[in-house]
Amino acid sequence: MTPNSIDPHQRKGTPLFNAAQAKGGSSKPVPAGAPTLPYGVPINPIGIAEDSPTLPMPGPGATVPLVPKVNSSPQTPGYPTPPASVGTPHKENLGPVAGWLVVVSGPGRGRSVEVGYGYNSIGRNPSNEICLPFNDTSISDVGHAFLAYDNRGHRSYVTHGQGRNMIYLNDTPVLGTVEITAGSALRIGNTVLIFVPFCSMERNWDMFPETVE
Repeated sequence: MTPNSIDPHQRKGTPLFNAAQAKGGSSKPVPAGAPTLPYGVPINPIGIAEDSPTLPMPGPGATVPLVPKVNSSPQTPGYPTPPASVGTPHKENLGPVAGWLVVVSGPGRGRSVEVGYGYNSIGRNPSNEICLPFNDTSISDVGHAFLAYDNRGHRSYVTHGQGRNMIYLNDTPVLGTVEITAGSALRIGNTVLIFVPFCSMERNWDMFPETVE
């Protein structure tokens, strides 16, 4: 090989492509070893590192982009909206907890909601004392049924409200006001809930002092 010949495998002396020069921009020479890429800098608006783990694919039917938009909020079209909060926004108005309803079948299976003193409206809207925001559209928005705890007799009762769909207590239709006891199954729409009382004749808040010495 003559001294003036070029080794095709040797890239040390190969000049780098300057995108600015090609577009008629600055003719400033590119210093040797500069990190200029042959076709400019890739767009990476949110600064994902090259060794970042692969982002998860969306679920079936999802249209959410894999890389979120910059400075976007969860309410931006095309993005999932935050899930509805479970329970009610005014728990301080319910008084002491009287028990719980545990969802054992239907949308929301595995979740629970609190039962407070007095009348508890049951529905999908957060304005209900017992909110079931689990997308069971067979449950009315407000007042499908009512569950009441009597803090004088220390018993709980359930009654039908304004919902068109029947409610059932242990597979018996609720046509009036009936007592609900521990372990009873309450079916509202396509949702089945088990009643777990905290307050009863054997245990209630009257037995617990407000302060501990």
